[in-house]
Amino acid sequence: MNSSRYQTHAAVTGWIAVDNNYMNRSDVINISIYSTMTNIIKRIVAAIKQIQKLNDDNSRFQTEAELIGCMPGDVNQ
Repeated sequence: MNSSRYQTHAAVTGWIAVDNNYMNRSDVINISIYSTMTNIIKRIVAAIKQIQKLNDDNSRFQTEAELIGCMPGDVNQ
């Protein structure tokens, strides 16, 4: 087997090889922490988008309520 085969195997098994030299343990831990933080940030962004969507829905319902006269608003004045 040549060295690139080992490097490919390292990538498949989740270890990171750079120039056929394995990174030390602290580098691997830092990369896993970065990956975890990235996933947390993606979940926070998705939650914020969901909240914005709910706010948009609420404003749409409020507009409909104003149109039928349930709530005072610029439409009825």
